[in-house]
Amino acid sequence: MPENAQAGSRPATLIVDHEDQSATLIAEIENYLSQQVQPRTAVMNEHEAAEYIGCSVSWLRNNRRSSTAPPFVKIGKNVRYRIDSLDAWLSQQEIKN
Repeated sequence: MPENAQAGSRPATLIVDHEDQSATLIAEIENYLSQQVQPRTAVMNEHEAAEYIGCSVSWLRNNRRSSTAPPFVKIGKNVRYRIDSLDAWLSQQEIKN
């Protein structure tokens, strides 16, 4: 047994390998969690809705009463867009050749 080795101690390479494996596992878990779908609320405000469907807030405001815009709900004075309604509206906008 080498002079500076103690009984029951592990070589430094095993400790480094264990730390590398732990770091790799943690990185894989963090990557997996970041890719999971986050729970959505049932409604969005006009800024979130505009971003969601790819238009400007001003387009939503100007066309709110038009049949070309997605349906909305009023909660008190606030305008909200149901996610299900936005998804349905987007599906209706598809052009099939």
